[in-house]
Amino acid sequence: MDIHVHAQKKLIDIQQEFQTRFPFLKLEFYSHTHRQGEMSPNSDLINLQQNISALNPANDSFEWHINSNMTVSEVETTFQEKFKIGVHVFRKSGLNWLQTTATDSWTLAEQNARGKEMSEELPKEEPEDYHEQE
Repeated sequence: MDIHVHAQKKLIDIQQEFQTRFPFLKLEFYSHTHRQGEMSPNSDLINLQQNISALNPANDSFEWHINSNMTVSEVETTFQEKFKIGVHVFRKSGLNWLQTTATDSWTLAEQNARGKEMSEELPKEEPEDYHEQE
């Protein structure tokens, strides 16, 4: 999958293109970059309506090639080095989204599969039979 990133592209558009390919993953963008395994605080989240040039006027067009065999760390590092904007991959877990800091070495395919597994409805257990004692 290729995501064409240009100066006027909004972060929400990048997020949606990524999530179309990986429905149990999402990207969040931060005002500071991070190292592998580090979390980014919510206070650094960037409004998704921002476009690339508003965050860094030096940013220009870039073809961002992403495939399912790339690790989370590779995806985050490539984007951060090119645009000087922090990015984190999140994985769906039930109703929650988790930063993938402990699993940055997993591929996007592995992360997406795990997100799907964690988000599928668990089968309901049958209640045990209880008998009153006489």
